[in-house]
Amino acid sequence: MEKSRSKITIETDEVWIIKRKRFFVRCYCHKCEREVSMVPPDEAALLACRDIGSIYMSMERDQFHIYYDETKPLICLNSLCSI
Repeated sequence: MEKSRSKITIETDEVWIIKRKRFFVRCYCHKCEREVSMVPPDEAALLACRDIGSIYMSMERDQFHIYYDETKPLICLNSLCSI
């Protein structure tokens, strides 16, 4: 009796829909070289399901694209999604 093999490939996509009001700012990211949405670190922690301390540690390690506003730093959502 002959053995047969089958290869199954499953492709998945992920979509986030955020329905509550959040603090987003549209501004130019110099690393992405385009206009993007940016969020403060506390919102970034909620979106990434991480604690605020790990967000600040990632900021210190330059893992995010950061824009410094007059009041607080803002994190590029493109760089936040890439972690």
